This record gives sequence, C-alpha cells and structure tokens, in this order.
Amino acid sequence: YCHFTSPIRRYADLMVHRALVSGLGLGEGGLPSEPEDWNALGELVTETERRSVAAERDANDRFAAAYYAARKDEMLSARVSGVTRYGLFVTLSETLADGFVPMSHLPEDYYRLDEVRRRLVGRRSKLIFRIGDLVECKIRDSDPLKGSLILEIIPKTRRPKS
Repeated sequence: YCHFTSPIRRYADLMVHRALVSGLGLGEGGLPSEPEDWNALGELVTETERRSVAAERDANDRFAAAYYAARKDEMLSARVSGVTRYGLFVTLSETLADGFVPMSHLPEDYYRLDEVRRRLVGRRSKLIFRIGDLVECKIRDSDPLKGSLILEIIPKTRRPKS
C-alpha cells in the first residue's frame, strides 16, 4: 500500500518512488542500491512515521488547549466522537480540537454504557449520547502543558436563551 502526494511527504512513498525510478530505468533519483533488509527498513520507516504522527497530534492538542484556555464560559458546539465508561470524547466544531467530557460533567443522572450500541444512556432521564451526536458544551479545564481539554455538556433545559 502506498499513496503519493505532491510533494511526496512520507518516506515510505519516497522509497517506492525511488524503487520505481530504478526498476523502470527512468533515470537519476532511483535507489542507489537495494537495502539489505527490506523488513528492517519497513519497520524503521513505520516507527518513524508513528512518532511523527504522535508529535503532530501532541502539538495540535497543546495549541488547542492554549487557544481555549481563555474561553472557559463560552458555549461551544461539538460532536461526540467516542463513548467510554468514563465519559465522552468530543470534537469541537469550530476548530476540530478534541476534548473529553467525564461522566461527572454530563447532565445529572447515572449513565450506563451500552457497549453494543456504543452509547451512554441516562437511567432517569433516558438521555442518550452516541457517536455523531451534536452537543453544546463549555470548557471546564484547559491545560496547555498536557494538551488536554475537559468539557461539560450543557443540558438543553439549562442552556441560556440566545
């Protein structure tokens, strides 16, 4: 599997490009010689790319946390992107930043995880949160050093009228 972008940004794609140039005799820029161990090279490239993706995600999370640190009381629109027994993962609509809503910051109720349907269900209110739901929330805590955003869901009955 490979995918090419212009310019080629992934080292794995660059290696495939160079192998094609060499294999098809298309001139300069091919592999100078075949690596002794393709498996070792593949593992190295994969691990390097994973570290790069993790570093990019970490930097984005830190910038988002810094951006939202001064916006703690604002109403924000978000979409539920994950459901766990500990709460919800959400993606803020405005910036696509990721945040977490712990169970204690959901509207008052006892929530049960329905693992089969990937949703949280309120015992008394029957309120349901599932992946893809649009919710209103506000920032409860923002830590730029950790890159974390903790949010609170604003129930419809408590939302300020606009």
